[in-house]
Amino acid sequence: MVKSAKKAIKPVNQSNWRPDWKDASQYAYLKGASPRQLAWEFLRRNPQYHLKFQELQKLPISSIADRMNLNRERDKLENEFGIKGICSPFVKPPPIPIFKEPYVPIWDKPGELASPIIYLNENEVIISFDLNKPIEHLISVAKVALKQRQKRKPKTTRTHEFLTYLRVLDAKASTPQPSNYDIAIAIGYNPNKDSGDRPAEKFIDNAYRKAREWCDDKYRLLSYCLT
Repeated sequence: MVKSAKKAIKPVNQSNWRPDWKDASQYAYLKGASPRQLAWEFLRRNPQYHLKFQELQKLPISSIADRMNLNRERDKLENEFGIKGICSPFVKPPPIPIFKEPYVPIWDKPGELASPIIYLNENEVIISFDLNKPIEHLISVAKVALKQRQKRKPKTTRTHEFLTYLRVLDAKASTPQPSNYDIAIAIGYNPNKDSGDRPAEKFIDNAYRKAREWCDDKYRLLSYCLT
């Protein structure tokens, strides 16, 4: 039986989707953003995601074979970037895809992988119990582990840091590209007046390097709420 094709992706306007990096108010929608929303903001600035999304848009869908190929390519893109469902990176306000969680295999027999492999949703955990030990002891240990896990809430204090990274990414992608000094001043960095623009240069170089790391792959840590 032929797998039905997912809905074709409609072309969208790919210009002017980034906020104006010089205007902090245009990033106000990200104040109090969830880790997964921030993860998507980094992923939607990933050049490889742009390229793969645009390639997907160009695929034909006129025949059954075309639609089967579209399904395969969508699945490949989802697996590559750790998402379930393809979202356009160029839409404002941006829709947030469902990020895949690290999967946890279930075994019902020693050495045998059970079916299915499941994905954990946010705020879900799986605990393995050794039934050779007393039940009361297992429950006691589990309670301690669960209480510790509840305390591992995503850090919200880093939101300002992430917003800085996003603004730097947008500034670097703008035309004409501003100088590091201009970017630093616009986002609120105050270099020592006597030391020229070198501290600003280093500050933006470092911020851009870190921003690219989050954009390229570390966004997954945010999507898993592990930062």
